[in-house]
Amino acid sequence: MTVVDAIDRCLAGDRAAYEELVLAHGDELVGILRAMLGNLDDARDVAQEAFVRAYSSLHRFDTRRPFRPWLFRIGRNLAINHLKARARRAESQTLREIELTSETKSPSANVLEGERRVAVERLLAQLRPQYRDVLVFRYMARLEYEQIATVMTIPVGTVKTWLNRAKASFRKLARGEELFDEE
Repeated sequence: MTVVDAIDRCLAGDRAAYEELVLAHGDELVGILRAMLGNLDDARDVAQEAFVRAYSSLHRFDTRRPFRPWLFRIGRNLAINHLKARARRAESQTLREIELTSETKSPSANVLEGERRVAVERLLAQLRPQYRDVLVFRYMARLEYEQIATVMTIPVGTVKTWLNRAKASFRKLARGEELFDEE
């Protein structure tokens, strides 16, 4: 089933079709939001809200355009609002422990992977929000420059500029981390 077919079925009242869209894109959206928010619980909450908003706006979605960037834009906007609300409440941002569920890796490999993930999240949180977002959309969501421009409502040239600056800033911050080799 294509995304367009699922959307048509949703608009016809088939809730199971929307569940298929959630299953197809939910994990990726949560991963992107986790990188933006630095917190898995918040990412899950915002992703759920993004899917509710997307569902209620589905009748306005242009099926000639890709669904993923549209959904990611909704998620990004909600994440920005969430971060603003968090700042207003003066909550301190904390990173949560990574669940070590992999059975194929040794416990020490799992710990190192978890430490690296926490370190990456900590470094991403130190970047300017627009730099963090372009890195997340390019390398986690694997979006093309044009798609990132659509999600962030900026020109493609700005995406490229911010991506270069983001990589340089991330590398500079990562030099101080013992968990990173010269990558």
